[in-house]
This record gives sequence, C-alpha cells and structure tokens, in this order.
Amino acid sequence: MKKLPLLLILLMSWVGFGQVTLLNSNFGITTTFPAGWISSNSTSGWSCSTSSPSNVYTSFSAGANAVFNGIGTNGISHTLMYSNALSTVGFTNINIIWGGRGTTTYNSDIIFEWSSNGTNWNAVTYTYAKSSGAWALINNGTAISLPVGTENILDLRIRWRSASTNMGNYRIDDVIVTGTASTTPILNITGATNHGSSCLSTAATVQNYTLTNSGTAAANVVVALSGTNAADYTIVTPPNATIAAGASSTFQVRFTPSAGGTRDAILTSNYNTSTPSGTFNISGSGITAVSQAVTTNAVTAITTSSASLNGNLTTVGVCPASTEKGFVLSLTSDNNNPTVGAANVTKNMV
Repeated sequence: MKKLPLLLILLMSWVGFGQVTLLNSNFGITTTFPAGWISSNSTSGWSCSTSSPSNVYTSFSAGANAVFNGIGTNGISHTLMYSNALSTVGFTNINIIWGGRGTTTYNSDIIFEWSSNGTNWNAVTYTYAKSSGAWALINNGTAISLPVGTENILDLRIRWRSASTNMGNYRIDDVIVTGTASTTPILNITGATNHGSSCLSTAATVQNYTLTNSGTAAANVVVALSGTNAADYTIVTPPNATIAAGASSTFQVRFTPSAGGTRDAILTSNYNTSTPSGTFNISGSGITAVSQAVTTNAVTAITTSSASLNGNLTTVGVCPASTEKGFVLSLTSDNNNPTVGAANVTKNMV
C-alpha cells in the first residue's frame, strides 16, 4: 500500500497536470503490429517483437515492442508510422512520450516526426540514450512538447524513422500522447477554395462554407474578408452570430471579378467579434471581354434559285459568350439590310 502514492506521483509527472490522454498504445503480446501501426519494411526496418520486453520505467507494459532491425543496404531509411484517427481537435499543448532501448552497438539516429496530412512531415528534437543497452523513457522522462501545428488535427500521424547501418537495433514501447482540453473557441472554415471563372462584373455561382467551433466554449463569431482582391468577394449569407462548442454554421460567399486574371482573398473567422481563430484562402479568375470578329463577303453566283454566301468568323465572343453562329438572308424587296430577328429574314445556323 505504501508504494501506491509514489506510483501516482510518477504517473502524474508523465502525463502532466490537467492533461487528457489521447493515445496510450503498446504493441500487444504477439509479433503482429496492433491496428494503426504501419511499418514501411518489416524485414530490414521496423518489426513487432516479443524479445527484450520493456522494463524499469514507470508503467512499462513488458509485452511486445517495435524494434528497428537496421539491416539490409546501409543508409536506406525505414519508417514506423501510427495512423489511426488520432484526433487532437479541441486540445492544445500536445505532448508525447515513449520508452526506448538501443543495444550497445546501435549507432543510427531515431528521428521522430509528425504530420497533419500524411504527406508533409516535421521532425521534432528530443533526447534519448541511443546505445545504453537498457530501457528508459526518452527525453529524460519528460514528455516532448509538440508544436502548435499538432493542435486541432482530425487525424494526426506520428512516425519514427531511421537508416540501416547493420549495427545493433533499437526498440520502442508504450507510446502516450496527451493534450489539454481547450477552454476557448476554436474556429475552422471548410469549403471550396476555388470560385471558378467569371466575366468581369458578373457574379459567379455562390459557394457554401462551414464554420465549425471545435473548442469547448461558445463563440460570438464574425467572418471577414481580407487580402489582395477582397473587394471582389461578398459574404452574402453570414454564419450564425453565436456557435456553441462542437457546433457549426454555414455561410455563403459570392465572387464578382473586377479585373481579369487570378483574384485572391482570405476568409478569417473571429470569435467574440475580434479575436482571429482561423484563416481560409480563396481564389477565382476574372475573364476579360473578347468581342466577336466576323468578316462577311458579298453574295456570289446568284441564280433564280440559289446563291453562294460566305464569310469568316475569326473570334468567338467571350463575356458575353457567343451562343450561335450562321448567316441571315432576305429578299432585297422585303429587307435590304437583314438582321437576326428582323421581319422577312431567314436565319441559317452553321
């Protein structure tokens, strides 16, 4: 019974005061990786092992672990990734810690990285005993404080990377990710980034957006436009004035270009009317007017029943767009200057 208070104190120093556990994962008891763990090469790189189980440090699981074998061609990097809907939405101060053990001959770096999309990876600096031959918590037992970019991510990915040297191995176990529940609104805008193309001074199709409050407090919200061409955009239907924690509201934006080319702007969500909480880049294209270019020639080869008509259309009108092309004709006695829609005029489309 006397050991329990000490254990509780050690656990609290590991997780941190006021923090919530978002991931607490060991590697089970078999040589198969649990769900969410992905090795890029389980032969030369990372595999799940029941040898040399974790020990010594607080709350070690003593089961299977992930081992970097580091064999095969020297210098080839292999990764171990956790990708299983690790959500940090509504949390700040994201931390991570794990246990590690390198053999006394291990001489390669174990690089830890995180990603918000699984494509762009960001390395994080930490300390660890690379070749001590004993299990220990990394970073001298203090959880790594991850950058703010890891906050409010729906599917945060984490991975370990190392290059083969054929010199010993390195193991990890008992990965714990924690975060502090946010006590402020956290606003995020989702929707289309491109409003398409439109003629100058002509409104494009209205685009719908969603403003979500993933924080733990209600927000009085305002969405504002800024950026180089903000004047070309209009918020035609604003979001609800107040959005509860965990709720969302839709709003609409219309694009009306005032000049040709790419037209960029930024949507900014503010809570309590003036505190910025998120931005969203939008763009559209303005199309400069292009007039029709038509050359007509005199009628030739006139007979009592036929005649030859010809001309040249070199440019189809844009903004407004040409809707049809062809020719019109009439008897000179009925109309000596035939136009589309005039009396006694025949229209022929081509």
